[in-house]
Amino acid sequence: MASRIPKLSLGAVVLAIGLMAKVLVPHFEDPDFYWHIKTGEYLLSTWPLPRSDVFTYTHAGSPWVLSEWLAQIVLYLVFATMGYIGTAVMVAAMCAFCGWLTYLNCRRQMGNPVHAIIVALVCSLFFVTAAPRPHLFSFVFFAATLFVLLEFKYFRRDRSLALLPVILLLWANTHGGFFIGLVLIFLFAGSEWLRHGFKSEGALEAGQIRKLSLWSAGTLAATLVNPHFVRLWWYPVEAIVLSGDAQTINEWQSPSFHVPITQGFLSLALVFFAVQAWAKRRADLTEVIVPVVFIASAFISVRNMPLAAMALAPFLAMNLGRVSWLARTARGDGEDAADRGAAFSAGAASRMPLAGGQEQVINWVLLGVAGFALALSYPAQKSKQEAAVAAYMPVGATDFLVANHVSGNMFNSYQYGGYLMFRLYPAQKVFIYGRTDIYQDGFVQIHDAIQHGRPNWKSLFDRYDIDYVVCESNAALRQLLLQEGRFRLVFDDGNHSVLLKDVDKFKALIARHG
Repeated sequence: MASRIPKLSLGAVVLAIGLMAKVLVPHFEDPDFYWHIKTGEYLLSTWPLPRSDVFTYTHAGSPWVLSEWLAQIVLYLVFATMGYIGTAVMVAAMCAFCGWLTYLNCRRQMGNPVHAIIVALVCSLFFVTAAPRPHLFSFVFFAATLFVLLEFKYFRRDRSLALLPVILLLWANTHGGFFIGLVLIFLFAGSEWLRHGFKSEGALEAGQIRKLSLWSAGTLAATLVNPHFVRLWWYPVEAIVLSGDAQTINEWQSPSFHVPITQGFLSLALVFFAVQAWAKRRADLTEVIVPVVFIASAFISVRNMPLAAMALAPFLAMNLGRVSWLARTARGDGEDAADRGAAFSAGAASRMPLAGGQEQVINWVLLGVAGFALALSYPAQKSKQEAAVAAYMPVGATDFLVANHVSGNMFNSYQYGGYLMFRLYPAQKVFIYGRTDIYQDGFVQIHDAIQHGRPNWKSLFDRYDIDYVVCESNAALRQLLLQEGRFRLVFDDGNHSVLLKDVDKFKALIARHG
């Protein structure tokens, strides 16, 4: 009976169960999700692809680099056909795929699948903050790129290198983080050249490294197949540095060590270094440089933490496999994992067995239980998600605007822009939204000065001839406008407010709702 059941890796099942729980926490309160799916809808209805902003009246016509167009179209199609639940399943599936590849990377380096599952699960916990946005595609492509490189290094799978240009071509058209893939590939190739130059034990032969280098050059060329050609290479600098994202957006800043997830990552990094020092066989140059560079990137920007965890996992698993007592526990005999590690470096490792008959039955039972539990808990979680969206996004305020046909120049809080754009475009354009790379004239700082009532807020506010304001109920701007008397409060649900300018076209609305 068991032989008829399709084989699965136990690690894949455990990771699927854990990460499919992302269905229950898909972070739809993330404001960027809404402008991404609205952009996808717009891109599908427009040809040729637009080159300037169409969603704001403050920056209409500003240059717009389409670095995420393919991901935005995919997000929109999934949302349009399957709604929130379909999008949540897609997010969970992408995270589970990354976790599965991470498990395979660990499993190839460890004799005991349970040990590999533990390492992969711990490293996969950092996907908990993943939101339904194009950066998910960077996670998937990073995991795939790392898997190909490790297969080449330890198992001499030359043919798999042909996948790298394909991966980078897709990556360059789905997310601006494609440059991280280039960093990984060239870091890997450079480290292997250094190992060869130093004549390190187990180093790749020159012909093999040349092959890796040629395919690496091919990945660089593949990234040029995009709507903007060479200009896309400069886009990450525009989007992160010149736009001010690195200073104003939390996820681009260094992590806070008061947050549990950062403390967990720091602990993971310390374990990595401790085990590396403890392992009987010393790590080679690539096994040090690659994880250390990505660990450093995570401490520079919290957004890089999931990538760093994926980069760290297989090398942590390898070092754990080289700890003598753990190796004996894994294999059930006295053979040292250092010998197995040397065999890997020589390309002599064999495939690891996956699942036996009983394990297959357990796999499918676990999947069934997980699916049933998700189905039972989804209605309650759906209500919690709707409440979270209503708390963070101006759902009721936007309903009010639509029901009363409010129009004119809008001022909106930064985090509201994506949702307002999603609900109101093309009838209304927003003041600002999350695509900060189009604002390279200090506009984010201007918005911040208005929103928080800085000393020059009034002159900046009057510059844009604002007709109505959508902001938080506790925003400084709301209190200042009400105190000044030019605007009237017409909607407030305790979290979000709508204020109308006291002019003739709004007199009836103000009389009715003020």
